[in-house]
Amino acid sequence: WQFIILFLIYGLYMAATDGVGKAFAIDLVPTHLKATGLGLLGTFTGISTLLASLSAGLIWDHFGASFTFIYGAFGALVAFLILLFFKTKKLSPC
Repeated sequence: WQFIILFLIYGLYMAATDGVGKAFAIDLVPTHLKATGLGLLGTFTGISTLLASLSAGLIWDHFGASFTFIYGAFGALVAFLILLFFKTKKLSPC
């Protein structure tokens, strides 16, 4: 029963956040490049997830679990600060 609750919570999280990132990416690219923008978002998201998982595993193995979570919290803080000062401006067509 605990796994069912866990998957329900994760499903709600994904439903609430997955579309937001895609909508934000769509707003940043010109109309004729929307599909390319979504493709690049998926590509870079996948590569970033792979690199983040690799670095988290290495940190966990070499320094322990607490350092892994500190590293993740620091990364979230940096991402928050970048988004806080990010200027939303449409890119000019090529």
